[in-house]
Amino acid sequence: MVSKTSVGKWPVQLALLLATQKVAALDYGLPWAADNTWGTTATQAGKLTWFHHWQMTSVQQLVDGGAEYVPMLWGPKYESEWYNDIMPEFDANPPKHILAMNEPDIESQANMSPEDAAGYYQSMLAPLRDRFEGVQISSPQLCYDIDWMKSFMDSLSQQGGHVDFLAIHHYQGWDSIDQLTQYVENIHNLWPDLKIWMTEYGVTSESGPSEQNVQDYMIEATQWLEQTGYVDRAAWFGAFAVSNPPDDYATGLNAIFNDDGSLRDQGRWWTQGGTFDAKKRSIEFRA
Repeated sequence: MVSKTSVGKWPVQLALLLATQKVAALDYGLPWAADNTWGTTATQAGKLTWFHHWQMTSVQQLVDGGAEYVPMLWGPKYESEWYNDIMPEFDANPPKHILAMNEPDIESQANMSPEDAAGYYQSMLAPLRDRFEGVQISSPQLCYDIDWMKSFMDSLSQQGGHVDFLAIHHYQGWDSIDQLTQYVENIHNLWPDLKIWMTEYGVTSESGPSEQNVQDYMIEATQWLEQTGYVDRAAWFGAFAVSNPPDDYATGLNAIFNDDGSLRDQGRWWTQGGTFDAKKRSIEFRA
């Protein structure tokens, strides 16, 4: 665990890195769990470029605002939704990217062994590369267990398969930036030729954060992801109303929306852009 005092060092380190390195811009996205009509607000500034919706279909308000819908094959539990709801949209809107199974290393989520997941990937997802030219398909979306991913990649390779990019999640206490950075670096070091998408991340309820703690973590973590040069996309787990989070594992303070659909500070920073003053440790928004 990193000490609370060491968190404040990150903005200074980031400033030095960003001053000396030229890196690709991070594509900002959202795992959508809000009222669909709020999609217009989320996309009006043009910073939000993509979203996913777990086992559910696209959100027209987000697409109309210029965000790419990235469909997800959640896992066997929602296979009927994949066939009956999501795939029928592909003829009119061929996917550019597809996300594979949701947290198969977690019992309460897709819950698959690495070997079963590799076989499922080969039968359900790999054939789509022949159907949709240029489509890129992610690894299963790992929650935390890197050993699970190692076994999956080995099994997939033995079956003649491959992934086009890595998709991962990370939830941590507000004072544990170093755990996120170590996790991402470890994954990158194992598969350095593959780009990474952080398809969910946020602050846990258990860590007891304040509003300011969440804002600081959100910005410091996101700017660190951006400076790596190998994390292509990031989706902050906050596309919901502050009083109505999808579950209680992640704090409701991650929310980008107020209960009336207006943007909170986190939402304005995420969807409209802003700068971070390392000395003041506060959010400042561009006009």
